Amino acid sequence: MLVLDWLLGAEPTHISDVIYRDRTRQWRTTGRLADHALPAARPVSMLVGEATFSSGDALAYHLQGRGRARLVGRTTPGAADHVTPVRISRHVRAVLPEARVRDAVTGTNWEGAGVVPDIPCEPAEAFDTAIEALRRD
Repeated sequence: MLVLDWLLGAEPTHISDVIYRDRTRQWRTTGRLADHALPAARPVSMLVGEATFSSGDALAYHLQGRGRARLVGRTTPGAADHVTPVRISRHVRAVLPEARVRDAVTGTNWEGAGVVPDIPCEPAEAFDTAIEALRRD
């Protein structure tokens, strides 16, 4: 949320809902970084790939859905569900989904599908590709 606060600007912004069976939790930016926020006109790129997981997936999805960052690299694994570990036996643990995420802008999430980059490229090329795209902006 801190990174989203910095990149999205002064106004508190509804980012997502985490929907449990018995309740919904809203996630919002605070707007507290108004004096330090990156100007909206400043282009942003984010490198993504197979190692971009969980909170990294979320950051990429929320930035892309708001048109605030250009994603460069490969599709992320797609881990959006909130999970809880459950001990089945002394040697076996399971991870069970307990909630799902719904983006406030798109109304969807990235579970299973991953976040698809705006500029697909191989991991070894991602940094240079992102810098080149930023220079064009």
